[in-house]
Amino acid sequence: MGDYVLNYINGRAIQGGRLFSLHGAASYRGKLLNLPTVVRLNVRNLLETKYVTTGVVKLLDGSIRNLHAYGDPLNVSLTTTVEF
Repeated sequence: MGDYVLNYINGRAIQGGRLFSLHGAASYRGKLLNLPTVVRLNVRNLLETKYVTTGVVKLLDGSIRNLHAYGDPLNVSLTTTVEF
């Protein structure tokens, strides 16, 4: 079930979903083999990776279909930059 009523079709409430994205980043600046180095950690979409109901349609046969948007998957990247 969703967090809010998206629409009504034939008196039936169609529940909508929620979407909340939380991203994070951290970095460290130091030396590696006496060279200036930066290490970065980036995390995208920590919480919400499920689908969200964004719309609804009524088909010719009377059946109701939800339209969904899918959240980005959890994405983690670790990068290191060394200046020569």
